[in-house]
Amino acid sequence: NKNDEGNPLLSPEVLAHDRVKKVPLSNQAEFLQSLGVTNSEGKPRPGMKSKLRQCQKFVEVVGTLVEKAKNGDNDPTASDPENSFS
Repeated sequence: NKNDEGNPLLSPEVLAHDRVKKVPLSNQAEFLQSLGVTNSEGKPRPGMKSKLRQCQKFVEVVGTLVEKAKNGDNDPTASDPENSFS
């Protein structure tokens, strides 16, 4: 389609499925390699993909709690349904 030429939303780079995802914890973190979760390229070792996701989710949750605490929230878990223990 001639109208699609030059449209940055239709470029191969944007349409590709191998985009870099924003995650709170880099796969390249040295301690993840030391623990055997990732290899030297930052890719999960066999059987460790779910452990890597678990580590990333943990950092995301703790980061949110830290930000809430820094902003003066006296009970940073009060409105967080993920922290419901019932």
